[in-house]
Amino acid sequence: MKKLFVIYHGRFPSEKAAALFAAKEADSFVPFGAVTLLVPRNLGRVRSNPHAYYNISTDVRVVYLPALDLRYVPLVRHAAFLISYATFTLSCLAYFALQVRGRDIVITNEPLPALMATLFSDKVVVEVHDFPTHHHNFYARLFRRAYTVLATNKWKKGELQKKFDIPEHKLLLERNAVDIEQFSSTDHATARAKLSLPQEVHIVVYTGHLYVWKGVDTLAEAAQRMPEVAVYFVGGTEYDLQKFKKKYASISNIHAVGQKPHGEMPLWQSAADVLVLPNSARDQQSAQYTSPMKLFEYMASGRPIVASNVPSIAEVLPVDAGYLVEPDSAAALAAAIQQVFAEPAEVAAKAARAQTLVRTHSWSERAKRLTARFA
Repeated sequence: MKKLFVIYHGRFPSEKAAALFAAKEADSFVPFGAVTLLVPRNLGRVRSNPHAYYNISTDVRVVYLPALDLRYVPLVRHAAFLISYATFTLSCLAYFALQVRGRDIVITNEPLPALMATLFSDKVVVEVHDFPTHHHNFYARLFRRAYTVLATNKWKKGELQKKFDIPEHKLLLERNAVDIEQFSSTDHATARAKLSLPQEVHIVVYTGHLYVWKGVDTLAEAAQRMPEVAVYFVGGTEYDLQKFKKKYASISNIHAVGQKPHGEMPLWQSAADVLVLPNSARDQQSAQYTSPMKLFEYMASGRPIVASNVPSIAEVLPVDAGYLVEPDSAAALAAAIQQVFAEPAEVAAKAARAQTLVRTHSWSERAKRLTARFA
């Protein structure tokens, strides 16, 4: 049986999408080998069993490696991430020396642990989630040593080829994914009843963090143009949530409900008349780097989607599967949402098309394609 190792540096479990990605990715490989997920023993992680928290198989072995976490020490807080990353990398190095052998598979988007892994494994997959704009020589060396370099969207694949001259056989385009069964649509009325939401009003839902580059301000401004529509923002850190609530306290149809368990997200999406992904075009991470798991979750839900027409979204969601609108325009966003309410037949066809397209982006299909490279 193959041994597969997934590496993630961050609080685990946590509310972060990156932590969710690591859990689901590790879980997807269970049918193909013995899976170990390596994470740091950081402070601030959710005190919950990670298998239950993320609804993943207990066959995923989660190993907490030592890391020096000084984020709560004022004098070194500014350097806390680098200290944690460096000590976690050293722990990974020691672990690799004891546990990893030549044909074992290591998959990670953590560049320094990935480079250490190449000392012991011939099968290291480097996932590029954020495009490397600095330390060109380091990344060039890493990509040369890696077995596969994985880009999560077309733009990144093209830029990696152009700037690092990675051979075509080594470079793979593989987007993020979704647990389709988990996000299959629940009955609309039932979902609202479980969440204590009103049955008789139009509801728009956004799930995710409240960062500016996510376009949440554009959606909030659009809500002001649609006072008859209830707009729910589900997510955000406590700090961002309080700031957002204060900023939009005067808009009565905005409901910022804060962070909810990931297992509750299918209910919120099923309860919606419209799901919105309002990414900003003013931020390169939003427009080009990202491959949002939220988009795949939306597509699996069977609900209509209104999203910003930016490259990172448009390459996954064609116009026959959703409504793509001018980014950073509250007027365009509000008009598209209103259009959804006026076109029930077209809306149903688009939602069904999205559900069909997303089948190729299930975690299981993604894992099949990746593990086929090691056959």
